[in-house]
Amino acid sequence: MTSDEQQAALEHVGKAWDWFSGMVGISATNLGIELGLFDYLQEHAPLTPRELASRLSLQERPVETWAKTLVHYGLLIVEDNDRISMAPGVELMVCEPRTLLNLAPSFAYHARFLARDFLDLDKFFKDGRAVSPSRHGPALTRNVADQTAAMHEIFVAGILPDLPEIDVLLVEGAEVLDAGCGTGHLGLLLCENYPAVRYTGVDLDEAAIVDGRRDAVAAGLQERVSLLAQPVTASPGASFDVALLFLSLHEIAMEERVTALSAVRESLKPGGWLLVFDETYPETLSEAANRQARMGLHFEYTEMLWGSRVPTRRELATLLTDAGFAHVERRSVLEGSFDVVLARVE
Repeated sequence: MTSDEQQAALEHVGKAWDWFSGMVGISATNLGIELGLFDYLQEHAPLTPRELASRLSLQERPVETWAKTLVHYGLLIVEDNDRISMAPGVELMVCEPRTLLNLAPSFAYHARFLARDFLDLDKFFKDGRAVSPSRHGPALTRNVADQTAAMHEIFVAGILPDLPEIDVLLVEGAEVLDAGCGTGHLGLLLCENYPAVRYTGVDLDEAAIVDGRRDAVAAGLQERVSLLAQPVTASPGASFDVALLFLSLHEIAMEERVTALSAVRESLKPGGWLLVFDETYPETLSEAANRQARMGLHFEYTEMLWGSRVPTRRELATLLTDAGFAHVERRSVLEGSFDVVLARVE
């Protein structure tokens, strides 16, 4: 091995340790959230690890190891007399109340659900048989709802106002169909921000629909929000002004996508709009090296076992054309990590 080869190998070894650190960081951060360590520190810091363990009735040595680990990774800082507190800004990421910067649901998602799924990927690589995420039960449904809530807020407050074709219809009181709505949280935000909107969400996850109906009643929006546990193909024809596919297209089986999109088109009135908000998959290996490809790659890899397939931009355009849509237009948002695709019914 030449010195140049050895140096290159050492650089890759260093990167590998960064990846290992990521795994440890996810676990430690998620434990701090679930066990209430961060919340307690937010109220009572600075504390020694021994004091923290004692007050939460936890074992001293594991708490000390947790504290030292997150001091190393920068989430905790050391103050006088070997006491710890959270580094500035960390509370926004891991503590209540939930803000747009809070990643607590994502830490739980990666530490609990994906860690379990990854154990089965070797079998999937050999036989290609998808495993339904339903095996995780209602806990995953609630977690996904919590994860996407912040993105819904960004979408409604920061993206829709820059889409005049859609915004004007919402202001005027559009009938909105959300295909793959989950708990329908997006619908609640739409109705709160656009007082004349009426919203119908459809999803196959019955647990999500039950949760969403409860949330609609709690928000006093049950007269304007309808949530249905059914496939999008059961939606009534030509009755909606706007249809949404929000981070849901990549979860529709490849062989069912044209049928599903055709059903969405048929549910729209003449002149109605479809808005697809999703990641896009890099078309080539070279494109995969771009930073903008990260979200698409991340979603496909983490949901690969479920049978999810993130479409490339070319695949999405072809799907919409095959489903009978016209005037397909793509706009990149959030620094190119996501695409908004608009398509109209003639």
